[in-house]
Amino acid sequence: MPKTSKNHHLKLHHKTWVFRHRWPKDVQKSVGQTEFIKSLKTKNLYEALVERDVLLAQCLKHQQLIRSGDHAAIQEELIRFRGLWVDKNPENWGEEEKLQDQIFNRAVELNVDGGMPALWEEINKDPEAPSMDYALQRLGALEKVNDYIHIATGKQDLSLSLPHYLNEWSEWRQRDVKLKTVEDGKAVVLRFAIGFPTLDDVNKRDVFRWFERERQISKLSVSRRKKMKGHLISYWTFLQKHLSTAVVPEDVDPFVNVTFPKQKKRSYNRTTGWKEFPKLGDDVVRILNAAVQKNDQPLWELIILLIYTGLRPEEAVQLKPKDVHKDEQGHWFHVADSKTPAGIRDIPIHGNIQHLFDQWTIGRNEEFVISNITSKNKYEIRSDPISKRFGGLKKKLGYGPQTVLYSCRKTVITLMDQASVRTSVIADVVGHEPESFTLSTYSGGSSMEQKRDAIHCLKYPNFNHNWVYTG
Repeated sequence: MPKTSKNHHLKLHHKTWVFRHRWPKDVQKSVGQTEFIKSLKTKNLYEALVERDVLLAQCLKHQQLIRSGDHAAIQEELIRFRGLWVDKNPENWGEEEKLQDQIFNRAVELNVDGGMPALWEEINKDPEAPSMDYALQRLGALEKVNDYIHIATGKQDLSLSLPHYLNEWSEWRQRDVKLKTVEDGKAVVLRFAIGFPTLDDVNKRDVFRWFERERQISKLSVSRRKKMKGHLISYWTFLQKHLSTAVVPEDVDPFVNVTFPKQKKRSYNRTTGWKEFPKLGDDVVRILNAAVQKNDQPLWELIILLIYTGLRPEEAVQLKPKDVHKDEQGHWFHVADSKTPAGIRDIPIHGNIQHLFDQWTIGRNEEFVISNITSKNKYEIRSDPISKRFGGLKKKLGYGPQTVLYSCRKTVITLMDQASVRTSVIADVVGHEPESFTLSTYSGGSSMEQKRDAIHCLKYPNFNHNWVYTG
């Protein structure tokens, strides 16, 4: 039988897994059958895979022996094989003990990187107490190896708990998504596991009803339920395709019936959401002066950087000295990390703050351009504490909830627009995708000179561009 999937040699028949192995033509006469079929008497795929591995190894061993031509050994092996797997005569049950080493080796091969050589290497690290159990524990594989052995020897009927591979999935996923997304996914899987404790419990009908309950009782929005479905599909796909053996059927999608209504496009409303500063430059200077009075130099530096660049707050605090450059085009810096591909861009430095960039980068051994920011945010968002300080400051000055740090960015865009800067150039400066298909597909973007002209359209009422605190 060709290995068309990780579930090869297995077939689901009336909700029970069946092992099937077609004997090669040159072996069929000696065995007395064309195909070996055995019900595994389980609906659990994980259990079926374990017994499949042992059965297949025995079949291959039997084939090899038949082809060797040793007739006495062939007859002895045939009797043993039939006693173990075909006839199941009670007097032959003791023969199963001979499979222990094979089962153990297979369990180690599947659950320890490097297999038995790696296990022996770990054992030899502690020659005074050479214990396989201790070595497996140090390798983080003891529980899974024991589970495999217990199932293969019939000592345990194990239904895998749904979050059994949660940590492995999280480690695998961290390569592609941010830590915040990984942890949100873990929380969703654990929430799902309350309704589906084991992998066997997951089925299309109950999954659909679970999402309906989340809609009706928990009142979760469509967007939130879509995210939850995405996390669960990612976990299910990991169980199907990214383990040494699939623990759920590869052709089963229990989430296929979960659909969501199309959301109406939200009309833009100027009365809601974040806005530019009401009095634009006048408000900027007022807030800068308030930061001076509060002796908050990092906040002052961040605001002045934002109002002359249009950066997002997190882009600004992640800016590093190595990203600042000077060449024949003048002074500029590169945004290397942004929330969107369009956000990766080069921005000219406004003449009014060139001296600040010199202070921030020349002769200083700091990781970031704006230093002295200590964030305890577990997702390493450096702008989090300074955003909270801005919130307290603007509230004391009488600004409402629509005024946030992002208001600096909206003010920059508004000032450029009022100075008749082309929309495509504004988009290239602030890191937005061009609205025009032609520009987004065929244009190489604005020149550095065009962006420099746009940046120098930013003009504010007179204020001191140096940090001076006299309080």
